[in-house]
Amino acid sequence: MIYLIIVYNHDDSIAKLKNMLGEKKTWEVEMEAARRFRAMALLCRQTAALQPERSWKLLAEAEYWEHLAAAALAH
Repeated sequence: MIYLIIVYNHDDSIAKLKNMLGEKKTWEVEMEAARRFRAMALLCRQTAALQPERSWKLLAEAEYWEHLAAAALAH
């Protein structure tokens, strides 16, 4: 059985992206953050399909990532 451990500190994620992307405009950084958050949500949903015994937890985590994506775009 494959176990995925998803650990992410969302408090400084946008700051890290700004450093990685250099002097890009704020909206580009926010779009990149939202894209990454949505990718994590997708990974959680795909893993939930493969691990039904943990699906409730993974689907809850997917909702969390979607919330972060929406928050990144709201700024």
